[in-house]
Amino acid sequence: RKKAILDAKAMVPGASAFVHLGDLSNSMDDVEKRLFKNMLDPLNGMPFVAVRGNHEFRGDETDDYVKYFGRPYGAFRIGDVLYIYLDTGEDKPLINKPNHYTLRTDTEEHFREQGKWLKELIRSDMCKTAKRRIVLTHCTPFLFSSVYFRKQLDLITDGAFFGENPECPVDLWICGHTHSPYRYDPVTGKIHGAGAGRKVSEVDAATIKFPVYVNDGPGGLGVNLSALELVNDKDGITLIMRDMDSKRVMDHIRIVRGKPIEAISTEFVDTEWVRPVKKKKK
Repeated sequence: RKKAILDAKAMVPGASAFVHLGDLSNSMDDVEKRLFKNMLDPLNGMPFVAVRGNHEFRGDETDDYVKYFGRPYGAFRIGDVLYIYLDTGEDKPLINKPNHYTLRTDTEEHFREQGKWLKELIRSDMCKTAKRRIVLTHCTPFLFSSVYFRKQLDLITDGAFFGENPECPVDLWICGHTHSPYRYDPVTGKIHGAGAGRKVSEVDAATIKFPVYVNDGPGGLGVNLSALELVNDKDGITLIMRDMDSKRVMDHIRIVRGKPIEAISTEFVDTEWVRPVKKKKK
């Protein structure tokens, strides 16, 4: 993890901020070592946003996540671009098991409280005057990713991002979770990359009218760890996904509102990602 952060700094020396899309580790144990020695110390004071993943709800020290990072959702502006990051909870039903889920912060009440905050944000000048809006989450918005994620997103957003005429139009949704990179083009209605075999439901096709980009992660069909460089200009957004050494470009695309995504160069192979079946221990 430390090497990945250091390489990210090297490949984007003028970055305004760094964002981690969740699942810092498999469970929240030995938080200070995982967060500070492996992630925060190497950044040496650079602006950093942590998006909480479902695995941050698991482990002995899950409460420490909020202690160190504060409220696990929020928004910030860089120039004319508004970034909204959400806390989307677990991808499974709640299990009342010690040290497995933090039940106090993965409840319907938590998501509704987040929804109240989001409504206030959307109606604020901070949002209304933004020329572009980018959503950052751990989860994808697709139903095939997790019905629990989508249920929680619906509680948070109350439809504000979705449909033909959303209250808050989204220009790009960046997420993780699947550990296998792919992107969704709302103009063509197609997925490219390690989710291409997934069927986009009629509900998703009708409601997700913005590009979705899923970054790479360990254990999937990509190169395990990657950094995604995002560059905004007045005409559109450029995204470049690089490996840990920053030498290999896996995907380089250009997004312009209302036009199909332009793949400048890509190593994405269209395939369906299927979770490997674990062998039972004898």
